Amino acid sequence: MSSPSPVITLQDQDVNSVLLTAAPTNDFSSFPSRPIGQADVSEAKASATFVYNFFLPNETSAYAGNAVINIGTTPLSDLGYYYFNNSSGNSQLPMYNKLNLTIPVTIDPSTATYGLDVKVSDHLSSIIFEENFTTQNATGLFFQETKASKFVYTHLSASAVFSGIDLNASSLAEAGRILNKVVNPVTVAEKRQSVVDMIANLSAEGCEYIDSNGNVIQNDVLANVASVKIGSSISNLMIGDVVNVATEDPFSIYFDEMKASVSVASTIQRDSRASTRANIITTQSFDGIIKPIRMQVIDSSSLNTPRRSVPVGYIIEKVEITPDGVINRLDPIVSDSITSTSYVDSQVRYGHIYIYTPRIVFLMEMECTATDSTGAIQDQAVLAEVLIAGRGIDVEVKCEDLAPPLPPYDVKFNIDDLTGHLIVSWDFPPNPTRDIKYFQVFRRTSINEAFEMLAMHDFNDATSPQPLRESVPYYKVIKQSIPINVAIDEGWNTSSKYIYSVVAVDAHGLSSSYSAQFEVSYDRFKQRLVIKSISRSGAPKIYPNFFLNYDTFIDSAKDSNSTRMRIFFDPEYFDVLDGSNRSLGLLKFDESNPVHRIQILNTDLQQTSILNISLTNKHLPASSVSNDLAAAIQSLIRGSSV
Repeated sequence: MSSPSPVITLQDQDVNSVLLTAAPTNDFSSFPSRPIGQADVSEAKASATFVYNFFLPNETSAYAGNAVINIGTTPLSDLGYYYFNNSSGNSQLPMYNKLNLTIPVTIDPSTATYGLDVKVSDHLSSIIFEENFTTQNATGLFFQETKASKFVYTHLSASAVFSGIDLNASSLAEAGRILNKVVNPVTVAEKRQSVVDMIANLSAEGCEYIDSNGNVIQNDVLANVASVKIGSSISNLMIGDVVNVATEDPFSIYFDEMKASVSVASTIQRDSRASTRANIITTQSFDGIIKPIRMQVIDSSSLNTPRRSVPVGYIIEKVEITPDGVINRLDPIVSDSITSTSYVDSQVRYGHIYIYTPRIVFLMEMECTATDSTGAIQDQAVLAEVLIAGRGIDVEVKCEDLAPPLPPYDVKFNIDDLTGHLIVSWDFPPNPTRDIKYFQVFRRTSINEAFEMLAMHDFNDATSPQPLRESVPYYKVIKQSIPINVAIDEGWNTSSKYIYSVVAVDAHGLSSSYSAQFEVSYDRFKQRLVIKSISRSGAPKIYPNFFLNYDTFIDSAKDSNSTRMRIFFDPEYFDVLDGSNRSLGLLKFDESNPVHRIQILNTDLQQTSILNISLTNKHLPASSVSNDLAAAIQSLIRGSSV
């Protein structure tokens, strides 16, 4: 019967292989505490940007990297209408996340060639992560509250209910101020406003502010809390108790994260206590757990000499958070090159959040002792090469396109010869993302009235349509298999006068601004439509009069049978000063040089006359007016006493 194969274990060279079973030397000494080892290597920082190229019907469920389409060779019948106006005509990814890394590492020229033969992708199972570089006595535990805003918002709102505070009729900011008065005051007075900021945080309600370029404006007062990643190494003998205590308060920030670790932590603690003896200490309690990728025996005379450490690549861990809050750990992005700092991740889904953790992988030399478990081979000093990955700093990106579509253009009007109804037609605006899925047709009676939606054309072919960001009555929606850019206003007749405009809405619920606005009426004498331009395109939905084609002031006034005219000049201010307290000279008081003119036209006699108007400053100082007023009052008093 053959003897069992020897098991070679590696131990720290500085710790002797001895078994300590003796009692403490005196009443004041104790057994050595079991240590917790740590590693500290450089960390990479990353920035992530979402790039949205074009729409796919299954973009919220299928990974974009599996749907690369060659626009130039795929038949149009397979692509659908949403690809027709593609300008590039080449193969491209529908969407992706672009990652850029910043490396805080300088390569030592003396070790420039060291590690070039090592590929990170060949040794993934042997990589030791910095937070897990410890002994068998401890376990690394990491947690992060990425939904701090939602957490605080929810519990502040719930506090109002339990406190009997009615917030139904209050705005978010008003609700924050109400709660601010009843909660315990914060020591620093200036921080009391933070309660208002938290309860009024729109991002917790699923809303966001964007600038003119479609970029999200960060107004989250708890952004710093959400970016904190807390890590610790906890003794296996007590990790279960620590996690259980942390979950006693369901309102604590990290309750959900700790709750998920209760079962695993309890198992680790139970197994550790069952296998540990307090009066027996072995060198295994002090040895670090490593997995070398290669070893070589070294002479004892070469011990305690400087060893090499170089970065050889990256591991970019990837976590996906679905819109429903489900967390999926996906395969990491692995790079065998330290010089590559830009990556494209096409395995993404629209509407999902991705958290990337870039870790620099270092190849390090360590002096160790190789020990045979059977005792058949004598202990030997070896030089082990291990791969250690840094912690990394998380970066989060949401796959969401916040750029609204352009408004429709070339709006036209015709009369249906059979019914007499008005026909409104328009063209698709330039749409490189091919995501326009709705058209809304609006009408109003005048510029003093709000627009009314006549109809919404819905030709959205998404497999899982996203909800619109506004409420549209179902009876206004016209379902279409392909876009039909024509609408019929059955409420229009030859006596009507309405203003019309059209809006485009994309697959993600973002609305364009109004198209050009036109007033449409009918001339009975010429028997044709009268179309008048009211506004150019681009007016916001909430402010349709933003670009009206009307003057603020009337240029002329009509009058008949008048022989006299009075002119009144009543400015709100006699002078306007700039930032340096200098007069801007907006009012010109110069009788010799008239600066105002009125032109009078007699349409009957076809004659004209121009009146020059000069301004004379007869404004009295306030002190003079007060003195004159006081004298007048005194005179009035004396007159009344006689």
